[in-house]
Formats: sequence, structure tokens, C-alpha cells
Amino acid sequence: MFSSEGNASSLGCDNRQYNDKPVVANAISVDMTVPYGYLCHFLEAKGKEISVQKAAYTSNASVSGPLVKGICNWRIDFVYYGTNGNEYMRDKGETVKSCDQGASRAIEKSKTLPQYGSACVELIIDGEARVSQCHTMKE
Repeated sequence: MFSSEGNASSLGCDNRQYNDKPVVANAISVDMTVPYGYLCHFLEAKGKEISVQKAAYTSNASVSGPLVKGICNWRIDFVYYGTNGNEYMRDKGETVKSCDQGASRAIEKSKTLPQYGSACVELIIDGEARVSQCHTMKE
């Protein structure tokens, strides 16, 4: 399931989780860097079993409009890394071609991972991972 009506605050996230690719704008002859938005990753898990996993991205509301058009050509992937840091599985989301101020994706089907490590979410824009968030899963 995915949605272009994402709202990271609905998952209990705060707006300090900015990505590392800010928007640069020129406002009244002053260059400033404005954070683009934030990504939230929520999961319910016990051991290696994940029962619910959700992710949401929200554009920074204070700069929406003329400074930020939103994200275009995006998808949300759930990515799994072993304790050695190597990716061993990726659940690719559907690519959404429209431009949106927010995005979300949820998987509410139980999944047992083959190993401990990290469960992550990545926001992919135009084929490039722009921001990610991870949770460590251990015994």
C-alpha cells in the first residue's frame, strides 16, 4: 500500500529528521538553505519477525508552495542489512510519477527476516536514494 498523502507526524515522528539534500533558495537577495522535509519509519517487531512496517515523508510545511514543489518520481523501499552491514533484501515500492508534498507506504503483513541486523526505509527520488532511516534488530 502506498499513498501520495503521506504525513510523517501521523506516525509519531518529529520534524527534526531532515534529509541531507536541502533546497537552496534566494529570498530578497539572501541565500539560505531550507530543509526539504523529513522521513519517518515505524515498525512493530519481535526478534526477527516484523508484523507492521510503515514509512512516511512530509515536505517541510513552512516552505511548501513556491520554494518547494514537492517530490516527483518517487518510491519508498524497505531495505534490510545484516550485522555485517551488507544489504541482503530490498522490498521495492511502486514508483509514483506525480509530484506530491508527502508520501507514505505501509506493509501490514508479517515477515520473518532470515537474520538480525538493520531494517531501513529509503526515499528514492528520480532513482536516487535521498534519505533513509534505520532500526537495529537484535536478539
